[in-house]
Amino acid sequence: GILFIADEVMTGAGRTGGRFFASDHFPGRPDIIAFGKGVGGGYYPLAGALINRETADIIAAGTGSFAAGQSHSGHPVGMAAGLAALDFMETHNLCQRSEEQGSYLGRMLERLLDHPMVGDLRGMGMMRGLEFVRNKNSNDPFDPELHVYRKVYDAACERGLVVLPSAGCDRGYAGDMALIGPPLTIAREEIDQLVDILDEALTSVENELGL
Repeated sequence: GILFIADEVMTGAGRTGGRFFASDHFPGRPDIIAFGKGVGGGYYPLAGALINRETADIIAAGTGSFAAGQSHSGHPVGMAAGLAALDFMETHNLCQRSEEQGSYLGRMLERLLDHPMVGDLRGMGMMRGLEFVRNKNSNDPFDPELHVYRKVYDAACERGLVVLPSAGCDRGYAGDMALIGPPLTIAREEIDQLVDILDEALTSVENELGL
């Protein structure tokens, strides 16, 4: 059969809103889920993997055992940090909050589609991405030598906002993007501020590019 593996390192821990894992939004169940980052709340570098019983039994039948442990598996400090983060998420209903605030974030970010360089806005919950293009009618990317993704990152940083810059969405060569991933505890006033800063940063970059 086909093994279904879900990478939830960035999309887990409620990031996509309403569910703990992004894969929970879609049909089917992964055989293996790799997760990390958010599960430690930023307080401890924690990651792990979940595997269903059927897949574990198949591995065990082939090798004679299922050895999942490594040197620092179950580290007590890591486990304490992870449990504290999960307790906080449950107590404050952060998965649901991510869905509600993320919906507001998505609506506010739609304002940025008026910019000539913003070709697309996509994402779920508190994980949203902007794609930057040279021509909105054809969705042609910028010349990669311009490093537009870096220009947006620098312009936002100068104004007090950190976005995650990314490039290469067009066949690994061109394509400029920015990922917006605020904390799940962000307030609406802070979302407004985030979008205002990004609006100013994009205008600055567009002026530099002559758009």
